[in-house]
Amino acid sequence: MKASTGAYYRTGKAAKILAVSPYHVRCLLEAGLLDGQMEQNGRWKIPIEEVRRLQSQGVPPIPEGRKEAGQAFPRPHHPAQAEPPASPCVLAAQEDTAIAAQEVEQERSEVERLRLQTQRVKLQRELRKEREQDDAEQQAPVKAARAALAAAQEARRRTDWEEQWLTYALGEIPYDAPEGTDLDVSEAVSATLEKRGPEQASYLTQSLVDSAIARTLAPHFHEKRKQDTIRLALMSALPLGAPDGLKLAARQAAEKALSDVRPQAEESEMKRMVQAAVQPLVSQYEAEEAREQVIQSLGWELPWISEEATEEAKTRIRRLVAKQPQGTDVRRLRAAAQRIVDVENRAAQGRREIYPYLLRLEDRYEFEASAAQIEREIEPAVLEGLRAELEGNESQDELCKLVHRLVRRALGI
Repeated sequence: MKASTGAYYRTGKAAKILAVSPYHVRCLLEAGLLDGQMEQNGRWKIPIEEVRRLQSQGVPPIPEGRKEAGQAFPRPHHPAQAEPPASPCVLAAQEDTAIAAQEVEQERSEVERLRLQTQRVKLQRELRKEREQDDAEQQAPVKAARAALAAAQEARRRTDWEEQWLTYALGEIPYDAPEGTDLDVSEAVSATLEKRGPEQASYLTQSLVDSAIARTLAPHFHEKRKQDTIRLALMSALPLGAPDGLKLAARQAAEKALSDVRPQAEESEMKRMVQAAVQPLVSQYEAEEAREQVIQSLGWELPWISEEATEEAKTRIRRLVAKQPQGTDVRRLRAAAQRIVDVENRAAQGRREIYPYLLRLEDRYEFEASAAQIEREIEPAVLEGLRAELEGNESQDELCKLVHRLVRRALGI
């Protein structure tokens, strides 16, 4: 026998686990069909692995020639040793032996009982068969039980079949599908499977399930087509560098235009609808950009008088441009605002005439302040009068006369 250094069972424990008698276990040990180690006191140690092996492989029958208890295989030879005095281990071994003998006797009684029981069952079956042949109604409970079992098995089969196709359907849902799509797909597929069964060919079932999935996901794919179309259409319709406000307004207009579009609409048709909805916004933006460009370009042509005067002139230009009809081209916008620039330029030229004229007036009038101080005091009033009366196309002589008049009015002379 092969020794083991691991955990082990005694004969009685192994017999209980293997559901056989201790005598059966000892026969297997003595026949070499079960690995174990006999100690000096005559007791067997059986590795746990050996017991588990027989649990999985099955317990061999008692070898031929060992059918009767008391016929033992020769035990392994041990060298002659002095007989030790009786000890608790020896007494325990003797007690095990007595118990084993008693178990053998019980085993025999059990075998006999089982034999008699088998004969009795055989007779009962024969009697029952005769009764069943005479009375067919006694089969009703059996048939009902079998029918219930068959129904349960069929229900389980159908449940497994439905779960298989539901798992397949959920795996077909796109990752970007909206929340709740999995529930809609599950309901649609369940309704499709309700009128079918596992006996139907798999390719037919898959075709029906695919159709249910496609119908459920059609709104999602339609919405996705709309969003893709909007994105592509806006890329081509919006000008480069369009502000976020225009982009947002254009997207809202595009979504509104496609809100009721039919699912079968072609991409080109949806693109035209988006462009038609966005074009007015783009035209308005481009018109505003053109107006702003006119204002900025004319602003560079304004003469420098003061920062406040420049901003005031730009404000007048902006108001004038805003009054022009929508769609007015840049050339006409510029022409309409050019007068303000011309007036500002002539006013700046006229401003330079104030001081020389004051010097000339000093020869004729006595002033308490210097010409430079007087110039700073009356300059705003003179510039205001120039802007009010100039047309922008006056000659230098006409400009000088107007400046002289406005200076004298400001001085009260």
